[in-house]
Amino acid sequence: MKTVRTCAEDHVLTLPLADQQNPHIVLLIYNAFIAGYECKLGIIDFSEVSTKAISNLVCHYYSIPEIAIRKKGRIEKYTEPRLIIMHFAQKYTREKQREIAGYFNRPHTIVVYAKKTVAALYETDCHYRMVVDSIELLLKKAIDKIYSIS
Repeated sequence: MKTVRTCAEDHVLTLPLADQQNPHIVLLIYNAFIAGYECKLGIIDFSEVSTKAISNLVCHYYSIPEIAIRKKGRIEKYTEPRLIIMHFAQKYTREKQREIAGYFNRPHTIVVYAKKTVAALYETDCHYRMVVDSIELLLKKAIDKIYSIS
């Protein structure tokens, strides 16, 4: 169960697992973020998450083949997901920038660029913010599932 509550008040919204799969519910949670709500997802250890796992999730979200993300090209529909993967890989794994960049056959400076670019777009573009928040919710949900099984 996931709960959404305000910081100042104690209103709680509990979502059953079936509703967490519903994109409308994910949008509801996103709107709760925008309205100043805090999403409580629990304390999760992200130390075992890999760039490959994050890449799989983001590629599935964008409905693109993972092999296309790792190619050298600069096609726009692959660039945005690649930057998001690098951003989350740096945030949720213990991999070094060189290891993350190596997964994509790129120099380590691209990871620094990805972090800055995602942060800048997150602050200025509402649609981009919704995409990043949705992917992060899915990522945390997937990690939560992994740890609840073991």
